[in-house]
Amino acid sequence: MPDECYRLITDFIEYAGGLRNVLVVVLVMAQAGFLSRADTVDSLTLMAKEIMPRLKEYKQPEAA
Repeated sequence: MPDECYRLITDFIEYAGGLRNVLVVVLVMAQAGFLSRADTVDSLTLMAKEIMPRLKEYKQPEAA
């Protein structure tokens, strides 16, 4: 699942024009909806451990 999330995020980065715009959306979406507090913490922890390190290596599109 982290691989799929990474791919979706990088696809959206390309669409949105940069990582900064995407991180705001991801953080808001991670805390919304039907997830319990424990599930939200687990989800954000997984993102921090499995996805964020890969995003640090990701080459963002140049700003237009």
